Amino acid sequence: MQKNFARLLKMIVVLLLSVVYFYFGKSISVECVFRRITGLPCVGCGSTRAISSLLKGNVLDALYYNPVTVLLAFGFIILFVICIIDVLFKTTYADKLLYIKLKKRDYAIIILIFLSNWTFNIIKFM
Repeated sequence: MQKNFARLLKMIVVLLLSVVYFYFGKSISVECVFRRITGLPCVGCGSTRAISSLLKGNVLDALYYNPVTVLLAFGFIILFVICIIDVLFKTTYADKLLYIKLKKRDYAIIILIFLSNWTFNIIKFM
């Protein structure tokens, strides 16, 4: 129970700091070191703009900036809701979800998703 509550509390703090930073903060520009060195965008390029767009309710813009970031953000929201359920109903769904053993095929799919996102970024920024 305490572990679930601590996890939930950490997620709330991260969520609140993210909202304050992205929604109320001034426009920021983070330089990508990978892009500076290679001239190509990295797999994470556009993530800041994607999160900022999501917090403003512009899902389509966020998908354009970085689709994987949108998937990860929605995954974080789902995990947040599951942690709330764990605390309220004294369940362990979050533990089961966080400690899933992945197979080689699962890793291949994850790598393919990130490579697809990177290809999308390269095409988009060229």
